[in-house]
Amino acid sequence: MQGWRQVRVEVDATAVDIVSGALWGAGAAGIEECPVASGARCALLAAVPADRLEAVLDAVSELDPVVADLDPGAGLDTWKRHARPVEAGPFVVEPAWWAPAATSAAPGVGACGGVGTERRHLRIDPGRSFGSGSHVTTRLMLEAVGRFTRPGSRMLDVGCGSGVLSVAAALSGASEVRAIDIDPHAVEATIANARRNGVGARIDCDGASLEQVRGVFDLVLANIGASVLVDLAGPLAARVAPGGRLVLSGMLDEQVDQVAAAHAHAFPERAERRGRDGWGLLVLCRPAGSPAPSGSPVGERGSPDR
Repeated sequence: MQGWRQVRVEVDATAVDIVSGALWGAGAAGIEECPVASGARCALLAAVPADRLEAVLDAVSELDPVVADLDPGAGLDTWKRHARPVEAGPFVVEPAWWAPAATSAAPGVGACGGVGTERRHLRIDPGRSFGSGSHVTTRLMLEAVGRFTRPGSRMLDVGCGSGVLSVAAALSGASEVRAIDIDPHAVEATIANARRNGVGARIDCDGASLEQVRGVFDLVLANIGASVLVDLAGPLAARVAPGGRLVLSGMLDEQVDQVAAAHAHAFPERAERRGRDGWGLLVLCRPAGSPAPSGSPVGERGSPDR
């Protein structure tokens, strides 16, 4: 059985989202937040597989990380004690182990700015994958799903993690959702969460790489880190249908220009940028009637290469 380690770092409470994102991105499988003293600081306890320890330590090297052995059965799920529902756009992401809440039709302002937006409750258990809804980039992406998903549309979720974005799109009326992730824990979590929320029939999830997916989609989402977003610029662009959108996050504010530049050739129109708590989001639009980028093979609309 693979060994596990606990990596402990202490940060200002205002930096929890940024440091947690760095830990997740480097390979942490679970993170527990423990307030310290007055609450102005917070200890982050990350459960890390032994083969990802070096990468995690590099990601937080300036924070004097402390390493200890970890019993995964005792430690990986301790964060669940602190989990709470998270609101993002028209969605409320609830821990799956809570009692289910009925969808509320109470008036409120949703992601599209409309008054009277119905709240859509998602019950999510991320398992060993990213996407509990608590991270700011997940909330930014959920808001985008609320804004851009149209009834009958097709969506591609690249690096789906827990499947929270796929479930949100299906509950918003998407007729076909393709979700991919190279992490088998993420595939398992996405399938389970799709079934848990009654949309399993509309979400097709597996461990395919982006290059193995054929077809074009009305909405393509990728919340996977700046370097990967740069490397996958061509394949991502090839999956966006004419008139469709590519929504990107997982990058820090200072990385947005680099990511935008990598996608500028395929999306020459001005990108929409949003930011929150040091993290950024880009919305790129392909004009209606615009062809796929030169040299990018595209199959039938929305058809997976399986």
